[in-house]
Amino acid sequence: MAGLTKLVNTLILAGAVGLAGQSTPILGQEMAKAETGKEQTQTGTHDHSAKFYESTYSSKDIKNLESELKEHPTSQGYVRLSDLYFEIKQADDALSAARNAIKIDPNDWQGYHNTATYYLDKGNLEAAIKLFRQAIVLSPKALPPHSCLGVAYAKQRRYSDALSEIDVALSIDPNEPYSLNTKRSILQVLGKK
Repeated sequence: MAGLTKLVNTLILAGAVGLAGQSTPILGQEMAKAETGKEQTQTGTHDHSAKFYESTYSSKDIKNLESELKEHPTSQGYVRLSDLYFEIKQADDALSAARNAIKIDPNDWQGYHNTATYYLDKGNLEAAIKLFRQAIVLSPKALPPHSCLGVAYAKQRRYSDALSEIDVALSIDPNEPYSLNTKRSILQVLGKK
């Protein structure tokens, strides 16, 4: 998890508030699960094995999941596949999997979130914002889309909107490190403590 924390800090300091450099593609959802071992969903918080999130995925894991999805396609299966592709930095494949999740279940907030994350990473902020907002409409209490929408606003230098979304994320989980670091970075840019 230390490597993931370093990656998130790189995203925040290098790209999240437009300071310098390229942002690193990472799902706020995946980061939150890895840091806490929990997943925010429409129905609440679900515990996950820390071992799962600390493991390294192989191409065999991805092939097995793809094979399973051909026989039994589910939106959550495609969301998971999208997460795996993001982790190994295959963003185009991650986008395709996220879109498949939405096709299967247009009410799956995670499919919209993962699609928005792709556009955020590619710098298409308007598309990312629209999709993060859709994820929020579908699951207002899901932390990741609020946090990532805050990052998208910060990249547009819409700091008031960014802080508002980050504060919503922190109202869901006051100790969530991605949101805390993003808020701290924005306040530094604004010259506030």
